[in-house]
Amino acid sequence: MADYTSPTVKFPDGTFVMDSRVIAAEVDKRYPQPSLQIDSPVLSKLETILLKLMPTLAPFYIPNVPKRLLNEASHPHWYKTREARFEREKGGQQIWDAAKPYLDEITAMLKENNGGPYFMGDSVSYVDFVWGGFLLFVQRIGTDFWEKLLQTIGDDADVHSKLVLALDPWSLRNDR
Repeated sequence: MADYTSPTVKFPDGTFVMDSRVIAAEVDKRYPQPSLQIDSPVLSKLETILLKLMPTLAPFYIPNVPKRLLNEASHPHWYKTREARFEREKGGQQIWDAAKPYLDEITAMLKENNGGPYFMGDSVSYVDFVWGGFLLFVQRIGTDFWEKLLQTIGDDADVHSKLVLALDPWSLRNDR
């Protein structure tokens, strides 16, 4: 068993912290300006929606992660630890139909602050990284999944695309 999981952060004092939410809380404590707004009700609402959305989309992304993102050496571990968690008979358009109400809720949340592109308007916060991280994951799985997600969202899909672009300063990798 590994001593650390992903993500893990090592702070300048040598302290290691694991788990995205715990890391965010520690960053907010150590570097309070600008605030990550971890106590935001918007974050709580998004997390509640994600608890429903992620299992809905799992029949698509679970089998596609090893095919599209992982090297072959990682496949056995991936399948051993995850394959049993999804039902193969779910698939196709029914996944997207089931996800649509959750995507609509998230879209409405993003549109609440017309100043955008973030959930809090023009101020980035942790909630943007939570949803933005999922959107970047979707893009990495493949253009087909990204386009299907945007198509499912419909006319307001641009708010999600704008969020991803706004997160570029934090998400662009220097190894591309």
